[in-house]
Amino acid sequence: MFGKRKKKEAEGQEILLRELRGGLEELGGKMDRMQSALDKISQDGEALDDCLTGISDDLDMLDNGLEEWERTLRSQTDSLEDLLDTMEAQSRGETELQQRLSEAEEREQALLDLVSLTRDQLDMVSRRLSGDAAWSDQFAMMSRESAKLLRNAGIRETGVVGEPVDYEIHQVLEAVETDKKEQDHTVASVFSVGRIYRGRILGKAKVAAYRLKGET
Repeated sequence: MFGKRKKKEAEGQEILLRELRGGLEELGGKMDRMQSALDKISQDGEALDDCLTGISDDLDMLDNGLEEWERTLRSQTDSLEDLLDTMEAQSRGETELQQRLSEAEEREQALLDLVSLTRDQLDMVSRRLSGDAAWSDQFAMMSRESAKLLRNAGIRETGVVGEPVDYEIHQVLEAVETDKKEQDHTVASVFSVGRIYRGRILGKAKVAAYRLKGET
């Protein structure tokens, strides 16, 4: 009896040892799997750190690029503002120059009008006093002198007896019949002279023109 009981106890202990060994092996397997998981988490963490480091480097590069872009933009903005200031100054200068040119043209026209009026009045007085010997030579000299001054100023007078009629510079007020063919369409007499200044007609000469008899 005693021997059987010992045997059962031994068998029970052996079963318990086997179960314990099995539990330990299972626990060891779980610990191995846990270690593997921990190793994988560690590797993933290192990969994540590398990824974050790369992202951080990219962000630093982007930040540096933005700073460089901002400096370039500020430089271009300053250059553009300088250009606009220069263009504005040039525009003001051109406006002032245009205004001065306009004023000069107005003064020039006023002087031309004064010259024409003075010349017409001199011519009119000369015609009225043409029969007065005391004044005839004096006015002839004044007329030659004023004609010279006009030429020096670039003013050419038109309306000379015998020159061909040109309707761009002559205004024919009267027709005079003639038998001479060579006189046809030439100036017969001048009522008032015309003037041309640098190719611009200031006034047409008022003339009488020859017309061959029989022409209509």
